Amino acid sequence: MDQEKVGNLIKKLRTDHNLTQKELADKLNVTFQAVSKWENGKSVPDIAQLHEISKLFSIDISDLLDGEMKIKKKNYTKLIIAVVSILAVLVIGFIVINKNVNYSFKKITTYDSDYNITGSLAYDAKGKIYIYITNIETDSEDTTKYKDVKVSLYEDYKGVNTKIRDCDEVGHDTTIKEHLKTVTFNVDDYKSSCSDLTKSKFYLEVSATNESDKTIYFKINLELEDICPVE
Repeated sequence: MDQEKVGNLIKKLRTDHNLTQKELADKLNVTFQAVSKWENGKSVPDIAQLHEISKLFSIDISDLLDGEMKIKKKNYTKLIIAVVSILAVLVIGFIVINKNVNYSFKKITTYDSDYNITGSLAYDAKGKIYIYITNIETDSEDTTKYKDVKVSLYEDYKGVNTKIRDCDEVGHDTTIKEHLKTVTFNVDDYKSSCSDLTKSKFYLEVSATNESDKTIYFKINLELEDICPVE
């Protein structure tokens, strides 16, 4: 990621929309000094701020982080994977910049052979966790159209199961496979009871209700893999 290119693009978007640094800062609830640092390539927005900038200027986060506008492509799966990879780099950069906090960074996958998951997780010594999960794919051949499909993220620590977040998107009249493709978790405020996440297990709980109001439940077990050490 080229911070200077990112900053130049943010500046171009701002000026194209006839906004001052102060006006953009007010819209993003940051200081104008923060906007100035972005535009001068001295820092980059965090994940939440990037999301707001992308919405404000109707630009893909991937384009924003590449520092250039690209022609839209139809291969959404590859785009999602690219965005997650860029976000992972962003999180690492954020961690490196904030050297006063000791973070660990892991890739989220699953050891359930029927599923494929893209995600990342960062946590500090106090147990605060940042989680991003998306692009959940399955080889399931279940073509049943369920009335409602819900997905929740859990932590299992010593047999105590704690719900971290319900996915905002609820599937209606859809298959499980179709709904999982739309599921995204973006968690930045979870406080784990365990500071050493190697002792915790994480999983997704999926519930699907059919037309007869019968609900089935199943888990997708998550696995944390080391990316690289951050000192």
